[in-house]
Amino acid sequence: MGEPHFDKTLGRWQLPLAHRVEDHAGRFQGIVIGHLDLTHSDRMIDRRHLSPADSLALRSTQLTLLSRQTGRDEQIQPIGTRRTAPAFAEALKAAPLSGEFTARNVFDGVERLTAYSTAAPFPVMAVAGVSREEVLRPWVAVAWRIGALAGMTALAVLASAALTLRAWRLQSRSAQRIDEAGRLTRVLLAAAADGVHVLDHDGRLVEMSDTFAEMLGWSREALLGQHVSTWDHSDSAEHLTERIRSFPLGERTSFQTRHRRADGQVIDVEISRVALTIDGRWLLYCASRDITRRLELEAQQTAMLDNEVMGILRLREHRVVWANRAIYRMFGLPDDASLEALAPQLAPEALDLTARLEARRSDLLAGRPVRAQLQMHRLDGSPIWIDIQGTRLSADARDTLWVLADISALKRYQDEIEHLAMHDALTGLPNRRLLEDRLGQGLALSRRDGQPLAVAYIDLDGFKGVNDRLGHAAGDLLLQDAARRILEGVREHDTVCRMGGDEFVLLLPVLRHEEEAELIVQRVLQALRRPYSLAASGAVHVTASAGLALYPLDAHDGEALLRLADAALYQAKEAGRNQLTRWGRPEARQDQPGPGPETEDADGREQPAGR
Repeated sequence: MGEPHFDKTLGRWQLPLAHRVEDHAGRFQGIVIGHLDLTHSDRMIDRRHLSPADSLALRSTQLTLLSRQTGRDEQIQPIGTRRTAPAFAEALKAAPLSGEFTARNVFDGVERLTAYSTAAPFPVMAVAGVSREEVLRPWVAVAWRIGALAGMTALAVLASAALTLRAWRLQSRSAQRIDEAGRLTRVLLAAAADGVHVLDHDGRLVEMSDTFAEMLGWSREALLGQHVSTWDHSDSAEHLTERIRSFPLGERTSFQTRHRRADGQVIDVEISRVALTIDGRWLLYCASRDITRRLELEAQQTAMLDNEVMGILRLREHRVVWANRAIYRMFGLPDDASLEALAPQLAPEALDLTARLEARRSDLLAGRPVRAQLQMHRLDGSPIWIDIQGTRLSADARDTLWVLADISALKRYQDEIEHLAMHDALTGLPNRRLLEDRLGQGLALSRRDGQPLAVAYIDLDGFKGVNDRLGHAAGDLLLQDAARRILEGVREHDTVCRMGGDEFVLLLPVLRHEEEAELIVQRVLQALRRPYSLAASGAVHVTASAGLALYPLDAHDGEALLRLADAALYQAKEAGRNQLTRWGRPEARQDQPGPGPETEDADGREQPAGR
């Protein structure tokens, strides 16, 4: 039996009662807890008609007042108080179970002869008192009163006996529920996915799930009762115990530590813990999970994300919220630069990256990856080519992840490859492949605008002799110089092509009139007649011959124009070289000077010309 307390919900005093439950072998099975309403004692005492000077009370063995009545209701002592007369305390020291004493009550001032008796084995005490004046009255009346008091005591004992019987019945039902709860707990521990384990206040294992034993590679029998330091080597056993005892009740916390398995392997674990009290016993409930593989994957992901080669951006609503180190290096930003400093490089006025990405929003929403190649700029203004590929991180594509690769070197290599594929390696002029492409474009433009177009074949006179006498290096220098002179003589939108050897083709689109083509070719031939300085070889003189064909006068397609221009060049060669022949006019132009000296030696003497 405990101390009385006032139940605010019911609005009355109650007395807590508890009884230990054991099985037939005397093993502890549980505790049956009940409450006795103190108004029950009040009703029993109310049935006795007390004189104004009499008092009748029930107290616990701790002297807590459970119920008290006198003949003067307005002077009732409050329930729950332990205040007693000093004489009562002295009497209890001499006779703890039963006795008598004389004292004046502090509440009503009546001096009474008081007797008390304990209803063993229950911790309840009956206290009855009569005034000394009443004692002097006839002994019969006193006997009746004493009989009444004895009856009240008997009733109190009977009430306690009834409560005990009820408690035994509750004990049986509670034991059954405890057994069911135990079976359920064992099932839950066996099925738990995490490593559930329970530690006591000293850090020793009192219960665990099967998965906890499996995670550590121990058997349940070997682990039960072991100290936490058996598997947790993060600190000494003493410090671990101190930390466990310092955990506040009811506060849930999580942390990471390392455990050592029975085979010596160390694993990383994440533990969620909470301290509770169950049946007055302090316990630490823990749920642990092996995160070794997860941490390895996170380390690998971090290494991949924070690399020095591939730039990675995370955008939210088109704003950069994270960038790895490669992004800073790629755009020439210092490592300590803020994300705001990166924004101008990603969205310059001439190239708004976020706007381009928004244009592909439908692909992102559909879960399709977005890829593009963009020319951007570093912090110093130098151009950079970026291959960018992105994907959504959220269903609404507000969060996206983008991978950027610097392909500037690849772009330069591609440009070089394309240039080599379309240009002559020696002179840098377009080759036949590029000429055919531009000839097709020029013809389409001429057909649309109704303007003439011309194709001219040019061949150097006597180049073979220079190559044979002075060597291929001198011949290459001569061809390079000739290519520069031809470029200087044509218009900006004209095309000069080297067909091979010492043959060149001029594509002259958008002519104002047919005679304009002849003027351009004559200007080129004049430039080619100037002496060539080939270092130690001295000055070399060569001339050139040319054949000309026009669209739409001579032909209507590119292949025919080239064929006719080549035929006109052959006519110019047959007519004596160093002249221009237009297809359809077999006679060469008569205003051309005759062939000049091919070479001069160091003394200025002329050498014979030849091709």
